[in-house]
Amino acid sequence: TWTEATSAITSSLDSPFGDGAYVVGLDIGSGTWTSPGGDDCYWERLSGFSGDFSDIKANDLGTSNVVLTIQSTDAGFKSSNCGTWTKTG
Repeated sequence: TWTEATSAITSSLDSPFGDGAYVVGLDIGSGTWTSPGGDDCYWERLSGFSGDFSDIKANDLGTSNVVLTIQSTDAGFKSSNCGTWTKTG
């Protein structure tokens, strides 16, 4: 059974995080984030969590030394095989 996320899975909005799906404003904060990335790194900025392709606001695959800005208007963020994301701004 799916339920709405009501508690954070990170220690703070600015804490480094790894692969997975996160709610912006609950688990992670908006701002500029970096990861080591690599050939198999895939990430998505999301407008929702329905699983529909239309929820993807931006994405990329196979980039090293990823630098991206998560917007306060993003509902979520997902990544796979990117390493640890660290907030830089």
